[in-house]
Amino acid sequence: MNFDLSKGGISKFEEALSEYFDRKALLTPSGRVGLKLILKAYGIRKRDKVLLSSFNASSVVKVVEEVATPVFIEVDERTMNVVPKDIEREEGKALIVLHTEGNPCYMKKIKKIAEEKGFLLVEDCAHALGSSIHGKKTGTFGDAAILSFGMGKMINTAGGGAVLVEDESVGKKIRKELRRYPKPSLFNTFFKYLKNNAFHVMSKRTVFSTFVGPFLRFGDILSLLFEDRGIKPMLMHDLQGNAGVLQLERLEGKIEARRRKARKIMKGLEEFFPKYIGKPNFHNLCFFSGDKEPFRKHMLSYGIDVQKTWLKGYSDTARKLSESVCYLPIHEGVNEEDVKKMKEAIQDYTGNLG
Repeated sequence: MNFDLSKGGISKFEEALSEYFDRKALLTPSGRVGLKLILKAYGIRKRDKVLLSSFNASSVVKVVEEVATPVFIEVDERTMNVVPKDIEREEGKALIVLHTEGNPCYMKKIKKIAEEKGFLLVEDCAHALGSSIHGKKTGTFGDAAILSFGMGKMINTAGGGAVLVEDESVGKKIRKELRRYPKPSLFNTFFKYLKNNAFHVMSKRTVFSTFVGPFLRFGDILSLLFEDRGIKPMLMHDLQGNAGVLQLERLEGKIEARRRKARKIMKGLEEFFPKYIGKPNFHNLCFFSGDKEPFRKHMLSYGIDVQKTWLKGYSDTARKLSESVCYLPIHEGVNEEDVKKMKEAIQDYTGNLG
């Protein structure tokens, strides 16, 4: 992350995102806040039913519960995404589709269903910045979309998010509501940067294998630091906006590198990985472990950091996924030697499953 304090970072990032998606983009304190603003701007109320994926982040479910009545849609065990035919069976005011871990949903089918049923269609692209399907970017099919720029996201500005809207009048409503949120101080933003960089250092190969990895065998203690618990949502700082502009310029190259690594790891082991459709960004390379904890400990013994999914299951299929899915590291710090070692470790693990 760069440390550019020049003014105008917020407007520059909004303009860059608007050009990238060809939709109006507004920066928000977080993706969760963005989702709440979208639902309210479209007049969704507590009695209204909002359909969403049954394999989802608990924070998203909480937002929907605050505003409306959630209705969970079954997911496909291979794509991890909502099943279009199950959407057809439901009634409601809105549909939120999650492109799970960057794997695009079948948006042509879903958009057609939404139009026929009269649903407000919102795309949750917190994982899917840079993914595409049917020749279009995720985030450009629905009436609105949300993005997230927290740690571990495709663009990491140490927090913050954005909404994409097609209707200018909705954008004006959201802009008005955003004025209610406080502006962050430079000190507050700098603290976020320090926290972000601490994770970056911990993920370095030598530091992780020597100091961090051994402690993680006793529990995923670091995950507690990812959430800003009890902190009031704030607008983004120009510093974060400038960082976002720079990262957006480099996004396509970053995604292509992830795709190359993912293909190498998955080759010959496809049954243990999701069915990826369209052009996923591989926000996380998901592995179906069967049982998360033994797999995680196995990979840690090789010095490889594997994260357990933080998505929760709200249906039978989704609960099975929440007990099985793990994330393999394919970020920029992973080199060819790491990919080779990861593949060997997975082959060793899967060879013992039978």
